[in-house]
Amino acid sequence: MSPTTTNALQGYVRHYEEQWQADYAEAMKCRDLEEFLDFGVSLGKMIISRTSRWREAIVRGEEAYEGTDETVFKGILQIWVNLCDNKVLPFVAGLEKSFPVVEHAAAFRQMTERTRTMLATWTPPVLQRAFGLHVQELSQEEADELDAILAKGPPQLPMTPQLIGAKRP
Repeated sequence: MSPTTTNALQGYVRHYEEQWQADYAEAMKCRDLEEFLDFGVSLGKMIISRTSRWREAIVRGEEAYEGTDETVFKGILQIWVNLCDNKVLPFVAGLEKSFPVVEHAAAFRQMTERTRTMLATWTPPVLQRAFGLHVQELSQEEADELDAILAKGPPQLPMTPQLIGAKRP
């Protein structure tokens, strides 16, 4: 074979190797991002869950409302939404131009939208007005008294209930 042919072949092989390394690096970047997005979905769920539990505890009277707690929870949501909107999602959009499928991207977008909505519709939690919805703590003595009342069964009415407007026999 002539030196020109072998030199050309060597050039093609080097070019192929360089291209493969660049494509491989890009593919690994995508795979790393997919793992990062999966973790981000879990973190977003954790933020929503913890914020919801805090709000529910206020509504039920399990915790007293503290404005500082509200500031912290709103701040966490704001940081999360800003991070997603300004850094993560634009990066995902760029990789989606090169890769037809980026795993966990749709779930990440949904989680971002849920946190964005939670922040946009935020109102301070308020203790429920209906006292029956509040969490009640009873002493052992009060619990025993309640158990005794429940053990007796429903109270007996002195007469049989009648429909209003019904004729009496």
